[in-house]
Amino acid sequence: MLGTVQPASAQEEKTVSNVKTELTQAEKDSILFEKLSADQLLELKKIEKEVEMERIDANSREDMPLNGLGIVTIVLLPFLFIITIIYLNVKQKNIESKRKYELYMKSLEMGQTIPEHFFDEPKSVSKTSNLKRGIILLMVGISFGLFAFIKKDTDLIILLAAIIPTFVGIGYLLVHKLEKPKKEIAEQSNEQI
Repeated sequence: MLGTVQPASAQEEKTVSNVKTELTQAEKDSILFEKLSADQLLELKKIEKEVEMERIDANSREDMPLNGLGIVTIVLLPFLFIITIIYLNVKQKNIESKRKYELYMKSLEMGQTIPEHFFDEPKSVSKTSNLKRGIILLMVGISFGLFAFIKKDTDLIILLAAIIPTFVGIGYLLVHKLEKPKKEIAEQSNEQI
């Protein structure tokens, strides 16, 4: 039994000696204070501070969700979508006008008459007015804003969900307000004729 106890006590002695060889930060600092001059200690602290700042910068760069390219993409993406939509709309109108022109030329070649309103653009009848759209979107934006205010949530998604419909609704209301005088002028000129 004594033989089995000795290795355990020897192991304990090794761990105790390992613990004693590891110095605490305070003991290390006291040794440095004794052996180094004030200028050397100041230089050592400057180096430690620089290393710590580099570590913080490296961590902050890793923590950033987007780099420069991501931010530029987010800013440019809405403009690219709008340009693409406009391009596709113009392209579709050009295809339609080409088709009408070819049909017109074929009918002339065959000697057929063309209806008077062949090239007139059809009037788009809007089922919902700009006023209705504006009010609905404005109320949706205000409701998201109130939700964020009541919940005291400043999350970007919630704020965007409040801001975007609000401004689109305001835009529709402005369009309604600006188109109204044009419609009244057109109706008055039609009545005078």
